Amino acid sequence: SVQSTKNATERAYRIQKLLNDSLNAYGATLALQSTNPQTLSNIRRENISSDTYVELQRRFSRDGVYTYTDIILGLPGESYGDFADSLGKAISDGQHNHVQFHNCSLLVNAEMAQPDYVARFGIRTVPQLIRNPHQSIDDVNEVEEHLPTVIATDAMPERDWVRSKMYWWLADLFYFDRMLQLPLALLEAEHDIPIRTSIEAIVAAESPTIAGLVDRLRRHAEAIQHGGPEYVSEPAYGDLILPADQHGLVTLVLTRQLDAFYEEVAGVLGGLCDDDVAVSDALELNAALLRVPFRPPTSTLVVSHPVLEYHQALLRGERIELEERLVPYVIDRTAKPFPTVEAWFEHLVWCHGKDKRGYLNEARPTGARTSVLTA
Repeated sequence: SVQSTKNATERAYRIQKLLNDSLNAYGATLALQSTNPQTLSNIRRENISSDTYVELQRRFSRDGVYTYTDIILGLPGESYGDFADSLGKAISDGQHNHVQFHNCSLLVNAEMAQPDYVARFGIRTVPQLIRNPHQSIDDVNEVEEHLPTVIATDAMPERDWVRSKMYWWLADLFYFDRMLQLPLALLEAEHDIPIRTSIEAIVAAESPTIAGLVDRLRRHAEAIQHGGPEYVSEPAYGDLILPADQHGLVTLVLTRQLDAFYEEVAGVLGGLCDDDVAVSDALELNAALLRVPFRPPTSTLVVSHPVLEYHQALLRGERIELEERLVPYVIDRTAKPFPTVEAWFEHLVWCHGKDKRGYLNEARPTGARTSVLTA
């Protein structure tokens, strides 16, 4: 993992490209943190041009270099809307791989930790025990350490911090963990419906499976505000502490609610786009591609638009016509078989730490092109 120089686009690009091609580095870091100009001024980053990140993202996407973007929750002067819009801007600028979210924490002797700075922005913190994701539940450090973690500011009161934290987890789960990336990206590209609008519509749904997921995340965020841990411990799911987004996925799979979740989401997304068949195709294919246990080695899915090719073009920063024609896809799950649930857990750890593209299986079109469908 390499942290790049700022405001030196060409040099950063050449170095990261070399590392990616020669050393299989984890990924190029785009340390955006926020897109809100006032927030960037508050944290003394107004001298770093956001155009640098846009240009680097465009070039890395074109060349197939894996990237991830840093965004921080709880920065002074940033509201829920600012935080959600920063994520939306990162995605619209081409970040489809991974956003690495961070809690804002006050470090000793940092300017942000000084009493006058804290008072100026109404910063509230709680001490949070430091743990790494996927540590064993039973791990105990010889000396426990805590970080003063921001859980509210004047611009983001406690209730909005909870809402923002949930948005972080759901954006991770739906978009970057690939549960809904294909239809959400298509909605934005074809219908001008931002990712934020789609996620907020899903959160507002009164369907039981979605509501259960949202309620679990809300309660966990509220527990963090009272000093609770960042990650979720669930002895029934193995001995690892899990990020909340992965815990949400594991719960849907192991309680056999995944199909119900996709059915409920289909109703929500259909309502946003007047039941566009292409969006339905993208959702159906996304559900088939998701890499989870209890699936056959291969399967075939026929949809009415080339949604896989369309999505792959979006990831490269390109657009192709989303024509209406029958397209059969073979879903190949043989590359990552999961003989046990524990093997799947190991894969989730790898995805989180190495490459989130691993959340999806491979697919390929098969058969001859058919004639364009008519209404």
